[in-house]
Amino acid sequence: MGEFFDELAAAVQNVAVDIFEAWTSGDGADRAGEYFAEIVAAFAAQPEAYGDLATKYSDAAWAAYGACQAMLSALDAIVDAIIAAQMGVTSLTEAIGAFFTAGGLAPAAIVSAVVAAAEAFSSAWGTMMTAVSVAIAAGAALGSATTTIEFVQIPEA
Repeated sequence: MGEFFDELAAAVQNVAVDIFEAWTSGDGADRAGEYFAEIVAAFAAQPEAYGDLATKYSDAAWAAYGACQAMLSALDAIVDAIIAAQMGVTSLTEAIGAFFTAGGLAPAAIVSAVVAAAEAFSSAWGTMMTAVSVAIAAGAALGSATTTIEFVQIPEA
């Protein structure tokens, strides 16, 4: 986009130079010269405004992405915590059963304990990812909200 406006400003500047080679004096020439100077400056200033607009849209997209990731991570963490709690209860039940069955349920208790530990870790990881995603969303939303776009008006003829 910036390249387009740079080339447009250069093209208008070239046209103005061509016009004023033959039309060098008078009130009309002065006015036309001012107009061409204004329009070339306005075209040259457009890339900055569109760059700010691109930043604002990018920040808004990151905010939406971060918010979605935060919701997904939170849901994942909750499910993992529920599974970890269930497996912890199962492991404890099997450990008690192993005591009464002379170790017959010990392997199942060990497997349940390992699964419960893995799910607890996964839940903690999900909680951490939720926090990171919330931070990304908040930072991007703040960036989008604070980006001011100053459009440069193209002068009318």
